[in-house]
Amino acid sequence: MAQLRDLVGSLASSSATKFNNIEQFMDKALTKFMELEVGQRNTQAVMRDIQTQLEGVAQAVMQREPGTLPGHTIPYPKDPKAHSHAVTTRSDKVTADPPV
Repeated sequence: MAQLRDLVGSLASSSATKFNNIEQFMDKALTKFMELEVGQRNTQAVMRDIQTQLEGVAQAVMQREPGTLPGHTIPYPKDPKAHSHAVTTRSDKVTADPPV
């Protein structure tokens, strides 16, 4: 009878351990699922922002006159023999004069 009682106790303990392991697994799985759901929402928000930006670019391109360049271009010098000797970048770096 003692062996039967020990066997039942061992079985109950083993079942409780397995139940706790399953419960921990389910908690971890639920946490990961919730993290993925938040990540998906963030990705969707970024995609909406990109779509809005692309719509703005498309509208700007459609409003531009055909054959013109966007931005602020500097007209060619009046003297056709004149050459450019330096270039200034947006960050105000100046290049050396190129060899002529």
